[in-house]
Amino acid sequence: MSLINPADFSPRKVDISLSNPATRTAIRHGSRLFDGREIAPATIDLLELHETGFVLEIPTKTCASGQIISLEIQVADPNAATIGMKATAKVTLCETASTERDTVTLSFIQYDLQAWSGLREGFTRRQEEIMDFLRTARGL
Repeated sequence: MSLINPADFSPRKVDISLSNPATRTAIRHGSRLFDGREIAPATIDLLELHETGFVLEIPTKTCASGQIISLEIQVADPNAATIGMKATAKVTLCETASTERDTVTLSFIQYDLQAWSGLREGFTRRQEEIMDFLRTARGL
């Protein structure tokens, strides 16, 4: 029996799509779209989870503070079912992270509370698994 199970280190795949009617911009499946046409590769990175929203790093000129955007998030866990939700959110803060990236804080306006709770619980559970592993590895 192995002490380390490689499946324990399989990352969760987080796929976030964003649509902003004010800028006619969307980011879906690794592409930035303008008026529905693909214009460039693009990624969305999840940085933080909040009680009713999250912080993302996205390409510049996607949104601005005060704008309302639509989101879809899917989290694929190699050891469990995919969990997802759709939401409408307000951009409460938009800060420049670099010349090509912005950090945005989003607060949900409309969302499925049960789906959001499930997503948050999944991330919390994963963090606890990592902490348990580290404690065991250190012999604590």
